[in-house]
Amino acid sequence: MVRTVGEEDFMQSDIMRDWSWSSSQLHPPSMPAHAMPACPSTGRTLTGNRISEIYAEYADIISTSDSFGRTKARLGALFAFAESQGLTGQAALDGLQILMSDLHWELLDTHRFTLFYQFVFFMCREKEQKSITSCTAIRGWKLALAGRFRLLDQWCAFVQGNPRHAISEDTWRQVLDFSRIVHEDLSNYDPEGDLQASAN
Repeated sequence: MVRTVGEEDFMQSDIMRDWSWSSSQLHPPSMPAHAMPACPSTGRTLTGNRISEIYAEYADIISTSDSFGRTKARLGALFAFAESQGLTGQAALDGLQILMSDLHWELLDTHRFTLFYQFVFFMCREKEQKSITSCTAIRGWKLALAGRFRLLDQWCAFVQGNPRHAISEDTWRQVLDFSRIVHEDLSNYDPEGDLQASAN
């Protein structure tokens, strides 16, 4: 059974503890920045315009002050539409790459980038799944966090070597927070405590 890492396993500052990741993992066997783990090919093509339209609707849903139930229903309908177009799961990644290029300047804004990052997880899910495989997550992280997470290659190499975990939405968001806080040498990470969010 694939284990899902979620809120029940750790809070934001406990990612490395849960995965038994430490400073000794800073120099694992090299995995080039452009490398992607081998995943089964879906053989499906993507349309940048469709991804852009779905993203625009996603952003509207997230920014609208609807009730939880209404928001959930709208997101469910949007995902069902995306899935009907063959644009979810691993098939989403090429379209997301196009979208990220189109949004280049917009993504310099932290809030906008966070929205896009969450959208990557939304689109990479498979039908009725609340988590994504570690393989898909690595591809998503390498797409979204390249140039933004100083330990990206080390983190992805470590996750690739520990494929027992599926990645929940909580974990996906925690990795973004972790990427913004942790120092490259992990000097502000205490394995017995919390990340120290001192600016450096």
